[in-house]
Amino acid sequence: MKTIITILTFITLSSAAYAIPMMNNVMGQQQPKPIPQATLHPCAKISNACTKAGYYQGGADKGKGIAENCVIPILSGEQVPGVVVPDADVKVCQLAHMPH
Repeated sequence: MKTIITILTFITLSSAAYAIPMMNNVMGQQQPKPIPQATLHPCAKISNACTKAGYYQGGADKGKGIAENCVIPILSGEQVPGVVVPDADVKVCQLAHMPH
């Protein structure tokens, strides 16, 4: 449960920068910009891949929730349509959220 809360916290914080662009994207105006790859968070590459595939904060009711429909399934080993993440990036994120 702590892992899911940590992942959701990261997604919420990292997605906060997307709030306005996401609203515009939904209205067909502009695409969100991914989190810079240089970020220190080990799950940023997964979050970026999900964002590029159209998943976003608050999109769960449409099957496009970044956490519920993309990040968590990927970390559970499931394939997510339209999202490609190297296994190494998934492992890094999983390791970062394992209890110490």
